[in-house]
Amino acid sequence: MTKLSGWRKTALYLTILASILTIFLVTALIISLHVVNGGGASIFGETAILSGSCDKISRANLWIHLAINIIGTGVLGSSNFFMQVLVAPTRQDVDRAHASKRWVEIGVHSIHNFRFISKRRIFLWALFSLTSIPLHLVFNGSVLESKATNGFVAIMVSETFLDDARFTLPSVTTTSNYTYLVDGESTPNRTIRSIKTSLDEESWERVEFQDCMQRYNDLEVLMLNHRHVVMVMSNQNNTPSSQWTRANVVKENNGWYDFDAQNSLWFAGQYQRLRDSRGLITNSTNNNTVPGYYMQLDPDTGVIHMNETKYKPAFQAMKVDYCLSERFNAPCRLSIANPLLLIVCIMCITKCLLCAYTLKVRSWSTQDPLMTVGDAISSFIAKPDTCTKGMCTLNAEDLHMKLDPDRALGSSRAWKKKQVVAGNAVNPGVWILSYMLIGSLLVLSGLLLAPALQTQSLRESRFAHHQKNADVNDSGLQSASLLSLTMISNTPQVLLPLCYMTLNGLITRMLAELEWASYGINFKSLRVTNPRGCQRSTYRLQLPYRWSIPLLAISSILHWVYSNCFYLSNYEFYDPMIPYEIAEIDRGLQFSSVAILIGFSISLVIALSPMILAKRSLPGQMVLGGSNSKVISAACHCIPISSSHATGKAGAVTAPLLETSESIGGPLDLMATMKLKWGEVSTTNADSEIGHLAFGVEEQRVTEPIEGKHYSGRGSNY
Repeated sequence: MTKLSGWRKTALYLTILASILTIFLVTALIISLHVVNGGGASIFGETAILSGSCDKISRANLWIHLAINIIGTGVLGSSNFFMQVLVAPTRQDVDRAHASKRWVEIGVHSIHNFRFISKRRIFLWALFSLTSIPLHLVFNGSVLESKATNGFVAIMVSETFLDDARFTLPSVTTTSNYTYLVDGESTPNRTIRSIKTSLDEESWERVEFQDCMQRYNDLEVLMLNHRHVVMVMSNQNNTPSSQWTRANVVKENNGWYDFDAQNSLWFAGQYQRLRDSRGLITNSTNNNTVPGYYMQLDPDTGVIHMNETKYKPAFQAMKVDYCLSERFNAPCRLSIANPLLLIVCIMCITKCLLCAYTLKVRSWSTQDPLMTVGDAISSFIAKPDTCTKGMCTLNAEDLHMKLDPDRALGSSRAWKKKQVVAGNAVNPGVWILSYMLIGSLLVLSGLLLAPALQTQSLRESRFAHHQKNADVNDSGLQSASLLSLTMISNTPQVLLPLCYMTLNGLITRMLAELEWASYGINFKSLRVTNPRGCQRSTYRLQLPYRWSIPLLAISSILHWVYSNCFYLSNYEFYDPMIPYEIAEIDRGLQFSSVAILIGFSISLVIALSPMILAKRSLPGQMVLGGSNSKVISAACHCIPISSSHATGKAGAVTAPLLETSESIGGPLDLMATMKLKWGEVSTTNADSEIGHLAFGVEEQRVTEPIEGKHYSGRGSNY
């Protein structure tokens, strides 16, 4: 036997692929800790790997998370492959089940087989399952997007300010003597000087007052692409704007040393876009809330009304003519969350070891597993199972109804033609359990969608991790750790693998039944792990690639969509003053109504797909197999070909079955390697009213069962 033929070769490739992925992730973690930014990063901290404009970082984050979800789905598919390998029964497992009047499932991923497989294999299966949970909970959070928002300084100035006119802090309208502002090296002074010296640069653009208000006076707008604003003013009473002094603007002298000095700075204020503290330049609903306590700015016209008790009549009505706005991209960044990536690496290393060990255990075992229906047919033909002798009309529905084959079949049973669909091959209990799991995902999507649409309309929502998406308002989230927030946001990612495995299982069962039923139409070679004669090699388990690849692709898309439904938000609020450091970091959860609707819609369509496949009619008139070992075994009590055929000559068919001991290496073993068809096989007893249904070769007259004719039960020789 070739140790790495058939599914074993696929298993080897998957193990190599998982190892390459693990090496890549471990390398990424090492680089994050010891190379990026000169190294020295903490294993419990974060490492910035990319910085730039928020639009650029957002796009990069979108595609990186798509890649993460493709990788995660690949890991899921590989795990599912090896888990199915582990639950595949050996012939000894099957014989033990049949001897106890029970059965196992062949060619499908079934936990029904646990009762008859070894505890070691069950333990390995459980490890594959458990190591998948942390992966799906934290993998999406291992790369973290940090959105930044700029604080800004708003200053009101005369035209002469732009021409290098003198200015001082406090501004000309300040009535109290804030001596700390007089220091030329104070942070406010240095910031305004920096603004003044940069006005000739291309980063500044002129905007009209209304556009200025829309950009700077909306608390819901994060300052991602702009920073400081300079409001250029004129005097409504035609008083020269170049002659501003405290002496001619304010009514009282509070001890200013520069009371008579010219000052082109009318007002200066700093504004931050913090999570819970955001300042307005002016309030459109209450004009008394304005830049200072003694002035009112009309947000529609730009007119400023000064307090009559504080300011002289000539300066009691001012106006903002236009604004200069600074284009400045807030420094958004992508970071690796080192502790989360460490968890991912540990789980991937564990999975690699599990893959390698499972491949070794199952490939070099003295007992070959029955991976496919073809493996089972070949085994049961070569070595008939005495427990199912005479049950050639047994079908899966008999066992679904928990009928005792000994009593139900009697000595013979009349054949009844009926149209059977693929869905009949799936046990009703499996249908119920499957749709309980799939339904849980739909219910979760629905529970998220309803309040999401009430909180934020589809028009306001954005796909992906966008700042305009609504926040999850829960005070408990404010103190939650990065790990906690990541696990909460990725809860749907745990349900998705369960639904994938469920969907995969349903489709696998129905496609396995279509393959089984096809043996009732034409002569076909068996698809087996280790081919002999006319047998075909199988590079997969049961699900064809034309189904498994689209399923994995859909799973990747769903993982990606759900990662954008409910996600960890990370905002860094920058101080408006030099040196523009991070003033506050806020982490929480956000959701996208659009993404939730898309996820719900895709989930609903996918949930209906097995029902559509279930309506597909099965070809021919073969007994319903249902991947059931007992049904497969009962259909494989073949009438052996003559010994003359075994030597290469055509010959007649012998009537009695060979004993088990004679079949190994004999005519039955030879038949298993030839093209086969299931149906009524002629016997030497032409006068018998009871026929026999089994697999036969092309030299045997294999015909479709006849309506109403009795076929062998317990009283026959077969």
